[in-house]
Amino acid sequence: MWKIYHISKILDENAKKLKSDKIPKEFRPRIDGPSVGWKTFFRQQEAFSYARRKSSDLHVFSYESESLGSETGQRMFLVASYPVFWHYYRQLDEQKKTHYELIPEGSVCKLYFDLEFPKENNRNCDGRAMTDIFIKYVTSWMDEIFKVKCSKEHVLSLDASTEKKFSRHLIFQLKRTAFQDNIHAGNFVKFILQKLKEEINKLKQNLSDVLDFDESSIISQSDNSADEQTVPCENRLDPQRHSHEHDKTDYKASKIMDRYTEEEILAMVVRTKNNEETLFCDQGVYTKNRNFRLFQSRKFGKNNPLVISEDNLYIPPKDDVLSFEHIIFNDSLIANIEYSPALRILQFDSESQFSNKFSNGTVQAKTYGKAEDVVEGFTKSPYPEIDDFISSTLTTDSVAGRIRHWTYFSQGELIVYDIVVYRYCHNIEREHKSNNIMLLADLKRGVYYQKCHDPECKSIGYKSPDKDIPKEALPSFYFDDSFDEFDEGVDDMEILNAALEVEKTIGDKTNKNKDQT
Repeated sequence: MWKIYHISKILDENAKKLKSDKIPKEFRPRIDGPSVGWKTFFRQQEAFSYARRKSSDLHVFSYESESLGSETGQRMFLVASYPVFWHYYRQLDEQKKTHYELIPEGSVCKLYFDLEFPKENNRNCDGRAMTDIFIKYVTSWMDEIFKVKCSKEHVLSLDASTEKKFSRHLIFQLKRTAFQDNIHAGNFVKFILQKLKEEINKLKQNLSDVLDFDESSIISQSDNSADEQTVPCENRLDPQRHSHEHDKTDYKASKIMDRYTEEEILAMVVRTKNNEETLFCDQGVYTKNRNFRLFQSRKFGKNNPLVISEDNLYIPPKDDVLSFEHIIFNDSLIANIEYSPALRILQFDSESQFSNKFSNGTVQAKTYGKAEDVVEGFTKSPYPEIDDFISSTLTTDSVAGRIRHWTYFSQGELIVYDIVVYRYCHNIEREHKSNNIMLLADLKRGVYYQKCHDPECKSIGYKSPDKDIPKEALPSFYFDDSFDEFDEGVDDMEILNAALEVEKTIGDKTNKNKDQT
């Protein structure tokens, strides 16, 4: 009798599950319609290769899946055309919408922003008013530099805020205007944020007697300003605008900054969860092959889908065929640009005429070594003994991590291991919730150390203390009498940056919220 009851219970549970798992309606192909393919991959590069090989209208998306066993929430990749993707995506249960757009390297793109701050550390900040100021600041620079006139009505504003965090995505909808790629867009963003940082530092210096700032802090990001009289964060200075001299050689910045009050500029300063001062625009979302969360999607295990914000003023053009949600989805895609002879491509190189006015200098990308100096892979590296040792350090009572990918630089004798599942960071003395770590094995010095993809750890250039690699795991010739003749002054950051450039073509390396977002 018990067996019959048990079997009946199992059948009932399976029936309920089948009912809850809706069978999606199939996409009906047309002769003149888009590619109807839909294919999933475990690796990003394989997805990109497939899309390029098959059809020009195929695009790569990623999603966080619960079907990956111990790596719950890790990314998988799928390839589909925009119409086909939306057809199936809109039919998904809300909890299963954990998808991201991959912004391809070199792809023409829209201007976009990720704005965020923790509410617990910024109780007096009004995110909505701050966003308005930020949009006006950006549009001022768009007009000043590119002669592109736009306003809040041209910005699709999506919100994913929770009780603990303010989170907005802004996607500019500029007719027949786009950036050459998201690197150029990022250069523009970093420039205008750098100008805001310089202005804030001037105010801090000139008004140190009335400002409640920590003078030793350095604002690592930048934000905006506006011509409204609302003060989004609690006032930290006298409301009267104080006059100060602008550098005459920095005319463009002074002309922009004079449009805003000090309260509006300083209101953009927020505090991180570590109570450090920064600005609420994330500069880490302008990398190659970037994952950017999709409209209506949420982070895995969270309940904060990205939806149209209450104060959004962007109204998409009407369409007799597409639904409103479908139009918003299309408009929210960063790389969804309609090509035409009239399309204007905006460029902003890191060596532009504006970049030489950065107070802290210009950082330029550099290629490290020749192609043959760099080897990378997913299985064993040229030094399997090192691989085995690194793997042995990734186990705790509750977690068993693994090496997802490695990059070996023969010129620097450095192996960069990208680690998944195991996320312990020595900087915070605990595991990161969503950001992965890297372990770097320096074969010349016989040591290894940890860095990570967490934006806050990266912003301070965190590197854990060196730990010895067992001699039996190292190549024997590194321990003969000539060992001391090796150049131990190689800048590991230069190699690491090159490694990250390689890895960005293999998979998304920030696994963020970014944060990602």
